[in-house]
Amino acid sequence: LFWVKMTVSGIWGGLSLFPSLTFYKRNFARKNSELEVPPLSDKLASRLHSIINAEISAILSIPVLATLMSRGVWYSPDLPYQLGLVASLAATGGSFYFYARQALDWKEE
Repeated sequence: LFWVKMTVSGIWGGLSLFPSLTFYKRNFARKNSELEVPPLSDKLASRLHSIINAEISAILSIPVLATLMSRGVWYSPDLPYQLGLVASLAATGGSFYFYARQALDWKEE
């Protein structure tokens, strides 16, 4: 359960990249351009809304997982820690790549 908690924390970090990079890009464009930056499109606002809801769900699940972990739920001394570590790093790295790439490649339609 420890690695599930670490994976959720990593995915939460990856999720936070999309809104952060989106707002940084818009702020940079506004400061360095004489043109007016258009308001958020409905599609982008909807995407930001769903990602922020997923972030909130991840944040709220961490204390629940910590409580279950402290009570020994799903504890298995036979599970090698390397297996959990690799799975957690893969999920975290994948979410960082996916959401950063999505934010950098976002095009308004």
